[in-house]
Amino acid sequence: MGKKHMITLSKISLSHDEEAMKQLSSFDTTYFSINPIIDNESLIFKKIEDEQIIIYSINDKDVHVGFFLLQISNYNKALIYVDSLFFQHTDTARCQEYVENCIVTIKSIYNIDGFVKRKELDDRRLIFFEMIGFEKVVTLRKHLFVKGHYQDQPHYYLNGESFLWKKK
Repeated sequence: MGKKHMITLSKISLSHDEEAMKQLSSFDTTYFSINPIIDNESLIFKKIEDEQIIIYSINDKDVHVGFFLLQISNYNKALIYVDSLFFQHTDTARCQEYVENCIVTIKSIYNIDGFVKRKELDDRRLIFFEMIGFEKVVTLRKHLFVKGHYQDQPHYYLNGESFLWKKK
C-alpha cells in the first residue's frame, strides 16, 4: 500500500476569496446551475448563500486539488448533502482518498449520521462516492432542470456510523 499524503480541508468564505469564486464558477457542473444562459459568478454566489452551502478547499500537501461542498438538511440536522469538485490537474487515482478523508473529517466536525450525494448529469465524480460505500436510494423524477428540460436525479446515501465502523 502506498504512503498516505497530508490532506487538509480549509473552510473558505467566498465573500473574502475572489480566486475561489472564480475557480468554482469555472467548473463544468450543474451543481450551481441556475440558468445556463446567464450563469455568472454573482448568480452562483447568490445560490451558495441562499442555499447555505458550506465550501471547503481540499489541499494535498501544498497543492489545491479541489473543493468539498456540503449543505445541512433543513429537515434533519443529522443529514448532510455533499459533493466534490476536482481540478483537471488532480490525480483521479487519488480522488477516492480525498472524498473519503473529507467524509471522515466532516463527520467529526458536524457529528453527522448520514450523507447524501445528488447525481448530476454526466457526473464523473459519483464513482468516488460509490467506491467508499454510497448506495443509490431514490430517484427524484423530473427534479433537475438543465438546458431547458427537467431530468431525473438519483440520490445516493452513506450511513456515517457504519462507514466509520468499516474503517476501523
